[in-house]
Amino acid sequence: MQGEKRRARLLAVMSFLLVLLLGGMSTSARVGETGPEIHLQRATFEPLAGEPVLPGYLRAEGCADGVRGYYLVQFKGPVREEWKQELERLGGELLDYIPDFAFIVRMEEATKAQVQNLSFVRWAGPYHPAYKLHHDLDELATEAVSVVIQTFPGEDIDGFLGTVTSLGGEISSSRADCFGGYTRATLPASRLLEVARLAAVSWIEPYIEPRLHNDVARSNVIMDVEAVWQRLGLYGEGQVVAIADTGLDTGDEATLSADFRGRVLAAYALGRPGDWSDPNGHGTHVAGSALGNGYLSGSDPWAHSYTGSFAGVAPEAKLVLQSVMDAEGSLSGIPDDYDDLFGPPYSLGARIHSDSWGGPTGGTWENPEYGGYDADARQVDEFAWTHKDMVILNSAGNEGVDADGDGVIDLDSIGSPATAKNLITVGATESQRDTYEGDTWGAGWPDDYPAFPISGDHISDNPDGVAAFSSRGPADDGRIKPDVAAPGTNIVSARSHHPDAETGWGEYNEHYIYNGGTSMACPLVAGAAAIVRDWYNDVQGLATPTSALIKATLINGAEDIGPGQYGAGAYREIPRFHPNNVIGWGRVNLKNSIMPDPPSTIWYDDHTDGLSTGQSITYDFFYSSTVRANPNYTLVSEGLSDDSPDWGKVAFIPPSQPRPLGEPGSGLQRTQSCNDYITDGGFEAGGVNWWVEGLTSLSSYAHGGNYSAYLGDYDNGEDWLWQTIDFPSDATEATLSFWFDQDSEETFWGYYDFFGVAVYDADWEEILVRVLLRDGPDITPGWTQVRYNFSKADLEAVRGQTVQVAFVVSTDYADPTAVWVDDVSLRICTGEIGPSSVPFRVTLVWTDYPGSLAAAKALVNDLDLEVIGPDGTHYFGNGGPGPDRLNNVEDVVVVEPSEGHYQVVVTAYNVPQGPQPYAIVASGPIEITPTPTPIPTLTPTPGIYLPMVIKNYGLWR
Repeated sequence: MQGEKRRARLLAVMSFLLVLLLGGMSTSARVGETGPEIHLQRATFEPLAGEPVLPGYLRAEGCADGVRGYYLVQFKGPVREEWKQELERLGGELLDYIPDFAFIVRMEEATKAQVQNLSFVRWAGPYHPAYKLHHDLDELATEAVSVVIQTFPGEDIDGFLGTVTSLGGEISSSRADCFGGYTRATLPASRLLEVARLAAVSWIEPYIEPRLHNDVARSNVIMDVEAVWQRLGLYGEGQVVAIADTGLDTGDEATLSADFRGRVLAAYALGRPGDWSDPNGHGTHVAGSALGNGYLSGSDPWAHSYTGSFAGVAPEAKLVLQSVMDAEGSLSGIPDDYDDLFGPPYSLGARIHSDSWGGPTGGTWENPEYGGYDADARQVDEFAWTHKDMVILNSAGNEGVDADGDGVIDLDSIGSPATAKNLITVGATESQRDTYEGDTWGAGWPDDYPAFPISGDHISDNPDGVAAFSSRGPADDGRIKPDVAAPGTNIVSARSHHPDAETGWGEYNEHYIYNGGTSMACPLVAGAAAIVRDWYNDVQGLATPTSALIKATLINGAEDIGPGQYGAGAYREIPRFHPNNVIGWGRVNLKNSIMPDPPSTIWYDDHTDGLSTGQSITYDFFYSSTVRANPNYTLVSEGLSDDSPDWGKVAFIPPSQPRPLGEPGSGLQRTQSCNDYITDGGFEAGGVNWWVEGLTSLSSYAHGGNYSAYLGDYDNGEDWLWQTIDFPSDATEATLSFWFDQDSEETFWGYYDFFGVAVYDADWEEILVRVLLRDGPDITPGWTQVRYNFSKADLEAVRGQTVQVAFVVSTDYADPTAVWVDDVSLRICTGEIGPSSVPFRVTLVWTDYPGSLAAAKALVNDLDLEVIGPDGTHYFGNGGPGPDRLNNVEDVVVVEPSEGHYQVVVTAYNVPQGPQPYAIVASGPIEITPTPTPIPTLTPTPGIYLPMVIKNYGLWR
């Protein structure tokens, strides 16, 4: 009876814990006391103003003489090595870093008194049991709960496990290393507080089993992979990519798909002992995107000929496959100890590890929470810190939804381990596929995407749009996630030949299937990482590039695709600020990363020596103004986007009997500036240079002036209106704009009637640019303008060609549709663009020390990136008004650089677990003559904080 009463009291204490931690602060605060706070998951407080008010049972008890306990020790400013050494000399053992400027320290009570008296120590106090509990453990029923328990390094793990077992816990797995221990156990909820009071315990959180993240990409149109193949001859040969997934094809080397045969270095059957086949199909598709050679789709690997096939990004890399799916289809084969996940492939030479799975960071799968930094994320960071040349990638997740129905995908849906600092978190954009399986987002997932414009948008029609399902950031501590994005809708890749294998989003043929998800985006970036590593090995002669350098290189070449596919208005998909929590630092473009168009060049420093607090290094660059425009410079649409683009479903025959709407003019004049290439766009000259088929005519109902073109408004009609344009071969920008008004009597949806705008080749055999496609019933409330900015892929398709800019209205046998078109303009810019069109970009990345699970901020070692322009303008990392204090990626994009010298400064602001290595990559029309110039170690006065004077800062968009 006494035991039951005691457990009931514990549960009552537990239910009030969150309120007490967040709402109750000590009343013994010192008036006027301000300074750096301690940021824990469970409480943020200014220690000199008092600790949080806690129930007695959740407070730490004093230690007996000679017994070491756990304390929080806060220094007076950014942590210096000599301070740490003095504390250790007294007998303190520094463990996890806690922002700001604090550590969890193991020491005796007597030592704590000595530490408190050190001149550079601001405060020392107990590390209470209350600080060890994840907030999801606040409200518990009496049943058992599955948890992950972290223990401090050096603790007796066997004794701890014995205690947990004595409390009714069932141990699933346990391991310990220099970073501490991780134990997965099932415990009675009533025993959790007793476990939290154990001195060995540093953190307790719920356990949630991970799941798969699957719900044209490598072409020059999107990721620019084929240009790297063809011009640099890099295919990933000599690289080893590890993939942990559901399995691979038949699981038998003798019958394995020819797309992989002979390149599987090792296969581990972690989920089904002795069986690494793929009855799901997910793993085979993922592996194909990363490194399949496309042999079954017509490639010739012996001739390095992969164009036109379904080859992956690194088709000559080798594979280490880890099959983690069990017989029930779950991912129980993922080791609880991530050393057992990453370690074996690493020992075989794998330096790329791709993982397309994850889970919530709190709650349950039914009521999930996202964005947290949990034990899985920390384990990733631990392995990355101790293996700094291992590139780990994880899909962001498929939890993007428009729950509030405002037409914009909600933020905060990144899962674990994608919230880790030291991996590359990959979000998904749409791909570009003319014929594909699938429909609109609203038709496929009506509850998730109920509102315009997402509901009517097709899932694979715009590579400058973001996949609706792609999880968005930020992390709970404010860090930017995802890091980058890549195509993830209707990706065609290898199909598992296992007799029970699923077909993803749809069957392409017997060897390939469609599939989609951030699961599909992640291996594409993994393949790109393998090619970047191949480039550093074979072209740059760098034998062991760090993962930070690979990540910095991919980010430095990533493209801004904002504002996305819905324009810059109320439904803007991608925020204007760089970076952002939708696509991170951009969509991966492999060519931009290692082979930018002249005159841009790439410079890098894989700085493995590292910096300590107060140290800086300065690099000097000269930016040249003798710049010719980058022919792949991409513009994005800022006007009305195509809200129902289903070109794959609508088949119509180009005009066969053209006749002039008015008298032909004298033709167009080429120019080296920006000019309108449409003649009589307002139809005020009687339709000069316009050609028609059908009953197209002039109308006195006009947007501007006296006339417009009038199409449709009769049954069984197909009216065409077009002009023939000689598209300049040196075009750098193009915008097609027009006004239209659409009216209709059609009542059936499904393109029985439709209005389309496209750019054809001269012979009407191919649509080169798809501008707009609207179903007949999509009437407008009056005149509506469309401004379509040609993308890089559009310009590549039309440069130097004679093209047909065409408008068409097609109607069925009843209820006709009418469209008026007016004020048409095709503005094309050619020739020289000033140096402002080629930005100067600098990217800093460092593999950070693992964060504390009890801390509210994951960042430990804080470096700063600052670029100082010729005029003295200061640009800070990630576009902020001052230094970034959250991310271990910092990026500066000077959009309109001035000619002259730029200083790039890397400063170690606070490095409590150093020294901290880093990698830095710069690109643009720069002279490659920088040499690092060390600046003497700074000696700030503890406790004194000076405001920074900032002249200006750069935004990408």
